[in-house]
Amino acid sequence: MLRSTSSIRISPIFRSARINQLGHALHADKIISSESIAQSQEILSEYLRYIALHNCITLTAVATSVFRDSLNGSETKELFEKQINIPITILTGAQEARLFFEGICVNRSIDPKLVYGCFDIGGGSTECIVSHGKTIVQCTSLPIGCLRSKHGFLHKNPPSIDEISLLTRHIHDIIKKNIVIAQPVSSSFAFGGTITCLARIICKKSAEETENIILTKEQLLTTCKHFSLLSDTEIGITFGAFLDKGRETVLRTGTIIALELMNHFNLSTITVTNQGILFGTLKQLFESI
Repeated sequence: MLRSTSSIRISPIFRSARINQLGHALHADKIISSESIAQSQEILSEYLRYIALHNCITLTAVATSVFRDSLNGSETKELFEKQINIPITILTGAQEARLFFEGICVNRSIDPKLVYGCFDIGGGSTECIVSHGKTIVQCTSLPIGCLRSKHGFLHKNPPSIDEISLLTRHIHDIIKKNIVIAQPVSSSFAFGGTITCLARIICKKSAEETENIILTKEQLLTTCKHFSLLSDTEIGITFGAFLDKGRETVLRTGTIIALELMNHFNLSTITVTNQGILFGTLKQLFESI
């Protein structure tokens, strides 16, 4: 981390992301499954080894929509806290959205005259921020995450045309009901594992090379049509070189969410960023030191 008199710049020396789909069965019974918890504990053990290897002094942990929506979220939180030996903060939807926006602004020049749209497409929810420069004018957490949407609407594999149509209409209606556009968006950013994977697939890039890549609506439409013909397994086989393991199951729903956001905000392009809630959380931590 570098600090100047006006801003904080964050330069990771190590970064790791694992897909555990903690909420993969959540939306059927509102319970985080024991299988998901065990898998998450394995990942946390791996992270603890990285922490020890890099001699980290200060640790922080936050939890998002799965913990908010589940009946055993508090119990699962306490179990994980005992494992990592630090408190975990369960963020509200608004807190999650604001931290995401803080992360977007790190290491980046934000023009105070422009209107920005920022979207964090997650597993359980999608956070949307509209701002004038760095001043937030609209902050919304929508219940249309990639995993939630898949389990709610796509039961066949590959999904039927009717399933995709119903899902698309549902996402469209949720966005239209909750987000009112007061002014046209000048510039937009999208964050999340799904949008990053789409950038990797479309542009044939590594994860590190996807920062600030611009995707067009036409590219996303073409990719979405391709996904609609393939099963989850076939998506994994076809695009495996560009996917985190487990991401193949939610790519089509994430693409639909991204397209419906672009339609609602009348966007022809969207800029991909690897910065989000993690960078926002780190920024707040550094500011408190």
